Amino acid sequence: MSKKTISIGEVSIRFNDGQDDDLIGWASCVVNDAVYLNNILVKKGRTGLYLHFPRVASKPHFVFNPITSEALAAFEDAISIAVAEGKDAINDVQSG
Repeated sequence: MSKKTISIGEVSIRFNDGQDDDLIGWASCVVNDAVYLNNILVKKGRTGLYLHFPRVASKPHFVFNPITSEALAAFEDAISIAVAEGKDAINDVQSG
């Protein structure tokens, strides 16, 4: 079985309004130019960002989530870049 490439694009972040210091916001993205995913919770973790994928209310079942470490890494990388770029853009607007 060959490994498949996963592409995460069109990432956008809705930033937290500041009520929770650990909560950065919520991410949305497009996977392999084919599937739109929304409401990925982005929090500050001990070693970087921590992603929480949506679950069915009051049940331990994910609505969607990566099932390989490579897929998780692709989400983490793409969302980390979007968060960093978004913070830079916000700082530019606030300081400019």
